[in-house]
Amino acid sequence: MRAILSPMPATNQRLTKSERLLTSREFDAAFKTGGRAGNGWLTVVVAANDTGHARLGLVVSRKCGNAVRRNRLKRLIREVFRTNKGEFAPVDILVIPRDESTPDDLASIKEGILTLYPQALARAAKRRDKSQNNS
Repeated sequence: MRAILSPMPATNQRLTKSERLLTSREFDAAFKTGGRAGNGWLTVVVAANDTGHARLGLVVSRKCGNAVRRNRLKRLIREVFRTNKGEFAPVDILVIPRDESTPDDLASIKEGILTLYPQALARAAKRRDKSQNNS
């Protein structure tokens, strides 16, 4: 007799189009107004948005390696974002691996992003407050 398994809860863990930065205008706005934090191999830029949820943007240059390696890095970064959506405020998050020294394992990338995100968020808030005080 086969055991009947109950289905998994219907939680949507997909990375939808609305959760990604798509246009150069969105990327430029994030670079212009965002706060940055980085370590030796990764940079995270965080900028406020008005969508009500976090959005991810990826900038992976050819300095990171061949196409196979760049695509692997992008998949790993998207996976970290997708599985940790609830931990991010409604901001635009740009993740930029710097070069071939970027590790290509999930644990290292997750640790890097989750460590740098609060630092970049604090710098973005400080930058926003500074610009509002100057206005």
